[in-house]
Amino acid sequence: MSIPGKKWMGAERKSSEFWEGVQSFIRFTKDTVGADKLFLCPCSKCKLFAERKQYSLEEIHLHLIKNGFLKTYRTWIHHGEQPRTNVVNVNQAPNLPGNRVHCDDSGRGLVNMFCDLKRRIDLDNHMEDCFNDPNQESGDNVEGDQGDDINYKKRIEDSIQPLYPSCDGKHTKLPTIIELLSMKARHNCFDAFLTELLQFMKTILPAGNTLPATANKAKAMIETFRLKCEIIHAFPNDCVLYRKDYADMDECPNCKASRWKPVDKKKPHAKRVPMKKLRYFSVAERLQRMFSTPWIAELLNCSGNIEESSTHMRHPVDSPCWKFTDSKWPEFYAEKINVRLGLATDGFNPFGMNYPHNCWPVMLVPLNLPTSHCMAKEFTMLTLLVPGPTEPGHNIDVYLQPLVDELKELWSVGKLTYDSHTKSKFMLKEILMWCVHDFPSYGHVSGCRTSGRFGCPVCGEKTDAIWLKNGRKFSYMGHRRFLPADHPFRNAKEKFDGIEEHGDAPCRLTGAQLLTKINSVQTEFGKFTSRKEKTSNSTGKRRLTGVQLLNTMNRVRTESCRKTGKRKQTVDTSIPPNMKKRSVYTSTPWSKRSILFDLPYWEDLLVRHNLDVMHIEKNFAEIFFGTIMDNKDKNKDGIPARKDLQILKIKRNLWLKERGP
Repeated sequence: MSIPGKKWMGAERKSSEFWEGVQSFIRFTKDTVGADKLFLCPCSKCKLFAERKQYSLEEIHLHLIKNGFLKTYRTWIHHGEQPRTNVVNVNQAPNLPGNRVHCDDSGRGLVNMFCDLKRRIDLDNHMEDCFNDPNQESGDNVEGDQGDDINYKKRIEDSIQPLYPSCDGKHTKLPTIIELLSMKARHNCFDAFLTELLQFMKTILPAGNTLPATANKAKAMIETFRLKCEIIHAFPNDCVLYRKDYADMDECPNCKASRWKPVDKKKPHAKRVPMKKLRYFSVAERLQRMFSTPWIAELLNCSGNIEESSTHMRHPVDSPCWKFTDSKWPEFYAEKINVRLGLATDGFNPFGMNYPHNCWPVMLVPLNLPTSHCMAKEFTMLTLLVPGPTEPGHNIDVYLQPLVDELKELWSVGKLTYDSHTKSKFMLKEILMWCVHDFPSYGHVSGCRTSGRFGCPVCGEKTDAIWLKNGRKFSYMGHRRFLPADHPFRNAKEKFDGIEEHGDAPCRLTGAQLLTKINSVQTEFGKFTSRKEKTSNSTGKRRLTGVQLLNTMNRVRTESCRKTGKRKQTVDTSIPPNMKKRSVYTSTPWSKRSILFDLPYWEDLLVRHNLDVMHIEKNFAEIFFGTIMDNKDKNKDGIPARKDLQILKIKRNLWLKERGP
């Protein structure tokens, strides 16, 4: 039975369209599963998981009419609709010399994958004859005499070679090895365990089995198809990458530090080890690998067939940014197969909280995929792995250089790619649509300050911030500027910061205006120290905090004034002492010119950065409820906050009251 339309799910609950849709849903469930069974209720109240209670179709009908249909339940897998399966249309196994063994489905699938992957490799090597040969579709032209052709021929033989003589093709060599390696990766097993397992399996299998004896031999069978990882040496202070003009240097051109770790004098001929290594995975190779798999290539082609919605954002294709890109670059929009990417990065500690380490992966996500696959981990591409032990900060631009260079090439030139779904070749091009970060990562990548005097990325140069003397931090005001001009909150002084607000909201800068402003910002990459930090002496004294250090300086200044008889110089407490000695470069809302502006289209995009609201909502909720519930760890209502309210002369009922002895 065909699946009925689902547009009625977004209609009004009391409309005739919704009622007819509910009836079609009940009929579909009754015809596919049966009327005498119980089901989970998909109404907006039960949401399929209400105590895991099941209802009859009549009860579900009443629930849907009363509560409405769960709009996120797009695939009715609990009511008779089959989930989409990724079926690969495999061809008959190629007639290789000596191949007289029946090949099962997994073997034929691997043969078909190898043939598609071989065509993609041939494109990279400019072997155009691979597409003109009519026998190539059946796999007869996969054989070769040298180089990669021999490896592919060997892999195809392994995919159809029986595991032992009497298995009749039910189990073949390569699928078995792939499954064992997959199990090893899923359960984090060591190579020694896999070697012992292979040796034990060889003893219980019949004589003449083709199972490899060690884990290294098993890994060598799939070495041909592994994605390449480019190792780029870097300096620990994040100054430069040793590539292009710096590839042959042995020391940093900025700080003159060595590229290599100190060599043991007892081993003068030992191999030199770099101080820091960046791992880079090519974006083009990963996308070509995706297009080499038929069902993934079909998913990547589906963005042009997605039905757009004017009321709901179900897919990135519904966003204004997607539509703006289509109108801005019509030649890119004309090729539906062109890939649109999203970038995300954040730091994590791979060793747990007990060991201080910070590693930064940079991920890319192809946005052409359907909603159910767009953010799946199987399609998340790791492109950069920035090593620790400290975070790169705004020096992340140094590590983004190889990625930006490849993205520029894929936008302007493209990459010749084979589409295994349509069995044709095309020029693969891409565009980086936007980035998604939490708030600190947004500041690192975009170059916009997210703390200090200009901590608001929306207001920019017009940020209204005041320094809280007792809280020792900035507080951002001026929120009422975004209200209508006649809003009563604009004149409410005591409810806010003690002044009336009649200013206008700051205008949002375009990409060209922003680029003009940040081009004048001078940036030096690298973690340099302007002065030597004062460390504690050998007695083990603790380092002073900022408040303790300020009090100590004031006490020393007072004692020196008493001795010299000179007048004590007053300290301006309206701004922090370290703000007075800031350079001119820190007096702007931008800390650098982001390397992403090297992309030809970056300044023209409608939205360049998105904030991950999950982190922001979590932090705000913790502080909000911690303050209300008087939680000691998450409470912002302390003595410094009450003193700052008294200085600002607002919220008089919250001021501290002095009590007698």
